[in-house]
Amino acid sequence: MNSKALAVLLVLACAGGVIWYVTRDTRTPEERAEALWTQAIDLIDRGKYKEAIKCMQDCIKLRDQQTAGNYALLAHAYHYDGQYQNALREYEKALSLEPERAPERVAYAGCLLRAIDDKQEAWRRADAELAKIREEHRRHPTVLYNVACLYAENGRPQDALRYLQRAIQVYPKYKQDARTDPSFESIRDTEEFKRLVE
Repeated sequence: MNSKALAVLLVLACAGGVIWYVTRDTRTPEERAEALWTQAIDLIDRGKYKEAIKCMQDCIKLRDQQTAGNYALLAHAYHYDGQYQNALREYEKALSLEPERAPERVAYAGCLLRAIDDKQEAWRRADAELAKIREEHRRHPTVLYNVACLYAENGRPQDALRYLQRAIQVYPKYKQDARTDPSFESIRDTEEFKRLVE
């Protein structure tokens, strides 16, 4: 067994008895934090958001210096778990460290729309966040696609179609993705959407 493995309880059968042996974790705090980061990503991919939240909380405790990525990953886990107020807090931490992070800015705007009951106020704040995305990031196909998803999920079909069209112009593979993406369920049967993804 690798001596850098997590502390694992090994049970060894020996001459009719059992010997208990505990290995000691010899990794540095940064190595343990990196392992937790990787585990959190895997847990999010598998839909185990509460476990991912715990991993990222432990990861953050181990690191001396925090990065926007730490807070962003924790925010994503909270967001997917429906804990929007906690997600907003972590997105704010990430954006305070790196304000130019466009994907987190889009996710933060989406979280605002879920967390604030007054939809007019929610859209005012979400639009203000989207306006902060720097011009060079506004042309990035993933940002365009995610903004299109945000608009489609929240009742702004014309904006969704406009951003989806721009995303597809830059990266045509998004035609295929959009055909099955549940974010576009509200506009899937429109002629405009069908033309975009054909």
